[in-house]
Amino acid sequence: MPALLVALCLTAGPWNLVGPGGGGWIQSVAYSPHDSQTLYMGCDVGGFYLSTDGGASWTIHNDGLLDLYVQMVVPHPLDPQVLHVATPSGVHRSDDGGLSWRPQREGFPPMERYAYSAPVGELLRDPVDPETLYAGLGRPRERSHGSGTIMVSHDGGESWARLNPAGSLPDDAIIVDLLPRPDGGFIVTTQRGAFASPDGTTWTQLAGGLPAAGTRYVTSPTADPATLYISVEATPGVVPYDGGVWRSDDGGATWARKTEGLVLHATEGNGEWYMTSQQGLLGTDIANPDRVYVAGAAWINAGVFASDDRGEHWTRLTQHDRARPGVNVDQGYLGWGPLPESWALHPSEPGRLIYGSSGAILETRDSGATWQQHHTIAGPEPGLWRTTGTEVTCLWTVAPHPTNADLWLLGYMDLANWRTTDGGTWVQRGMAGVDSAHDSTGAAYAWDPTVHDNVWASIGQWGANRAGFYHSQDAGASWNAVPGLPAVRANTLLVDPTSPPDARRLWVGLSSGELLYGPADGSDWQPTAGLEGTPITLVWAANTAWLLTAGRGDQPGGVWRRGADGAWQRTAAPFVWDAKGLAVAGNLLYVTAREGNAQGTFWPGGLFVSEDGGATWTQRWANHFAEGLAVDPTDPRHVVVSGTDHPFHDHPLGAGLQESFDAGQTWTSAQGNLPNPNVRWIGYDAGGRLLVGTHGNGLWWRAAD
Repeated sequence: MPALLVALCLTAGPWNLVGPGGGGWIQSVAYSPHDSQTLYMGCDVGGFYLSTDGGASWTIHNDGLLDLYVQMVVPHPLDPQVLHVATPSGVHRSDDGGLSWRPQREGFPPMERYAYSAPVGELLRDPVDPETLYAGLGRPRERSHGSGTIMVSHDGGESWARLNPAGSLPDDAIIVDLLPRPDGGFIVTTQRGAFASPDGTTWTQLAGGLPAAGTRYVTSPTADPATLYISVEATPGVVPYDGGVWRSDDGGATWARKTEGLVLHATEGNGEWYMTSQQGLLGTDIANPDRVYVAGAAWINAGVFASDDRGEHWTRLTQHDRARPGVNVDQGYLGWGPLPESWALHPSEPGRLIYGSSGAILETRDSGATWQQHHTIAGPEPGLWRTTGTEVTCLWTVAPHPTNADLWLLGYMDLANWRTTDGGTWVQRGMAGVDSAHDSTGAAYAWDPTVHDNVWASIGQWGANRAGFYHSQDAGASWNAVPGLPAVRANTLLVDPTSPPDARRLWVGLSSGELLYGPADGSDWQPTAGLEGTPITLVWAANTAWLLTAGRGDQPGGVWRRGADGAWQRTAAPFVWDAKGLAVAGNLLYVTAREGNAQGTFWPGGLFVSEDGGATWTQRWANHFAEGLAVDPTDPRHVVVSGTDHPFHDHPLGAGLQESFDAGQTWTSAQGNLPNPNVRWIGYDAGGRLLVGTHGNGLWWRAAD
């Protein structure tokens, strides 16, 4: 590579963060015991976040993490530089206050490529010896991977051994919570019930009135260790309601149910866990041993409840419904309930509690009278928002305006359609006119090539293949539904630039496998014959339409070109199956695809390049989960690609961002300060800025080289 190009590549950057903040699952929060202004946070797809100003701003630090699902954050009580985190891929340690990490897996099973070998769902530091840690295996939120195993380390996590013998706990027990006792024993909660041990090796199931059902969390006041509280899982859809909170006054020998004032609801026959009231996290006040907190852990009882009489009577502390009086929770732009997934009570400030929900970070400093959010900043005009750095969002796609460099449409998972009109300084939702059934994901967009306020979109669900087709005449600020299409998500849209501006026609590639073509008013959509596979990406280049399809059924994917007669033809024999991206720059064509087995054939993944208009193809970057793809509009040989991965196995990190200045012959990392290697989408805006959408840390941009 020429020296100038190497220098450009190495000095490009830095990456700048864009987004509304929050928006995803906050899996863990913690206070520093050394500095009241230092807070820690971890999410399920975005890694580790650090605030040194009391939650006003945050930075993301994932260097060294093998897994960006941060289940727990455990500070060191004596050394402010030492932190541990639990992830499904094991325990990690930081010796610089959370700026970087290293895995600590000695003594754990070998790592697996296609599964989790030993996911850590609970991590506890011994209250007497801070160099001793306990790791409970399993995935509590997912209710999976139970093995009845507790690991112990006596050297700060450097080496581990199994604490409890095999069979001492149920073989499939998921370790949800672990409570050390003043006598050196433990209480553990699992989906098979709660168990006590005098030493961590022999275990007895707790009875004495405690149901032999799934237990969630356990707590005890420091000043009154004989008092214990356990939250018990309710059976979804079973009436009468059978969950709640149980209290013991004799160290766990006997138990009594304490639920007065809690929301206790189950819809008969509805087996959805989150649609039956669930009591979850528990905690006790450091100054008042009679004050106890419990989290409403399902959608229908989301919030924080407290009792000042040891659980005899409970009161809701969070009122988030804006339609009701007494709202005391500032959620920013979020409209769904503040379901506590993680929380921490401050170790030295009574009445201070922070919790992470399914989208927000909320804190009280007055024992729950008011709650402030730490994930977003309100703008100078209503509806404008800016992240505090807690970007826990997943980008599905981005649609930069064809001529206005400051206007981008942002298609999020869960947060649906957003837009920025100032190059990412502020963002605002653009959902006016969209059916509430589609208020989840902005899936695909197509700008009009000449009438620049016109844009079409597929907006719907990512978890279910349900969507609507919409048209905007104000650059995505508001939308009107377009009839005539199946109510499924579109993978790709393209405006036919040869159609009249006042009678536009579009191609719509549906996730159900059809490619439709018709007038933009939806009056006459027609299926396209002769294609194989599922439409993935449509591109207009070289005065024609190009299409990338993925394999489906017995039909392999490939690259197609629409001829002058209107018929689609393959450019070459099938060479990919799980196709992801297509870019066309003159005779140079690029395709990204994931590897996989189909039709008894192994299909490789990576970047494939054609330098003869698609007639022949060469793999120039091998990667099992290649996904994002963009070509510099000023240099057709400057290509940027990314590799993602799935969070279902050890070390599920993608290959990050890679770029080549010679059409894929040689490569260098473009990751820079980008904290997330799972990049789903890549593209350039009209000003030459490179935009990347990550799966967990939102949208980032880099200035033109």
